[in-house]
Amino acid sequence: MGKDINTDQKTSSDRPFRPLTPLEKEGVMIAEFMGLRYETRNYFGGDGFVDENGFDTYSHNSIMIGTYYGGKETSMLVDKMQYHESWDWLMPVISKCMEVRGSYYIESIYHSLHVQDLSFAHESVVNFIKEHNNGKD
Repeated sequence: MGKDINTDQKTSSDRPFRPLTPLEKEGVMIAEFMGLRYETRNYFGGDGFVDENGFDTYSHNSIMIGTYYGGKETSMLVDKMQYHESWDWLMPVISKCMEVRGSYYIESIYHSLHVQDLSFAHESVVNFIKEHNNGKD
């Protein structure tokens, strides 16, 4: 992820978008690794509420779109991504990591699969992608 995705873009009601949580930022990084691109979409609008920091509380203001790994055209809401809580979401990412290889973290991914620890697998994938992205720069 080369750009700061927490810009101060405004919703249609001229309120700033809610910044992404650290977990959502990791999800964006994973989705980008899988071939999607990050966008904000004003047409999701707002729910009419503002949090204590003045951000629109309606969380569907960020979306990933494009051709997913394996050639499937898709879009997904950033706050609905489940890489951190679903093996079904994480396994295609693990498959791609294993194809790419070339990272210390691939051993962590193998180990997380062996012990069937989803949280450890997610953390290992995030670290793998960070190292992979740093190697591209």
